[in-house]
Amino acid sequence: MNQKKCSKCGEEKDINLFYNDQKSKDGHTHWCKQCMNQVGQKRAEIKRSLKPNWSTLPGMKVCRKCLKTKPASDFNRHDYTKDKLRNECKDCQKNHAHDHYAKIAPTEKVKRRISYHANKRAYHHWSLKKKFQMSVDEYERMFKDQGGKCAICGSEKPYPNPRIKNFAVDHDHKTEKIRGLLCHNCNVGLGNFRDDPSLLQSAIDYLGKY
Repeated sequence: MNQKKCSKCGEEKDINLFYNDQKSKDGHTHWCKQCMNQVGQKRAEIKRSLKPNWSTLPGMKVCRKCLKTKPASDFNRHDYTKDKLRNECKDCQKNHAHDHYAKIAPTEKVKRRISYHANKRAYHHWSLKKKFQMSVDEYERMFKDQGGKCAICGSEKPYPNPRIKNFAVDHDHKTEKIRGLLCHNCNVGLGNFRDDPSLLQSAIDYLGKY
C-alpha cells in the first residue's frame, strides 16, 4: 500500500488521503487532507471574524467605502445586488467619479481618440449595428440612393464640423423603422418637432404669414 508521511501532523497515511498537487514530486500535497481542512477552517473563521457587520435596520445601509450607516435613499439603484442598491453611497460614488475623471479619463480620452481615427469605419459599423441593427453596406447603399445628400434639404455636409463625415440615421422612434439619412440640422429639427406632422405644418403656415 502506497503510504506518505504528513509533514503537518507527522502521521503515515494512505496516499489517497492527500490532495493532488502537480507541483510536488509525487503529485500530492505535503499535508494530508485532514490537516489542510483544519487549517482552511481556521482561516475561514478568522476571515469571518474580520468581516464587517453589514446588517442594519430596515431602510438603512452601510456604505462599504466609507463604512457609514446611511438611509437607503443615499444609495443609487443597482440591479445586480440583493437589495437593488449600490454598495457605495452617492457621496463616495461621486468622489470616485471625480478622481477618475481627474486622473484616468484624460489619458483614456487620448487613447480613444487615437483608436477612433485609426478605425473610423469599424467604429461607424459598431455604432450602426448597436443603435439601428444596420450594416455599413446598408448605410452606404442608402447614401448612394440619396446621391450623397441629406434626404430633406439636399445638403452634402452631414454636420457643421467638417471632421464628421457620416449622416445621421433617421428612424421612427415608435416602430424603429429606418427612414433615411439626414444632416445634423434636419435631424435635430425633426426631433425638436417630435416627428409630429401637425407641428411641422403649423410651422409652415406660420412662416407663410410672413
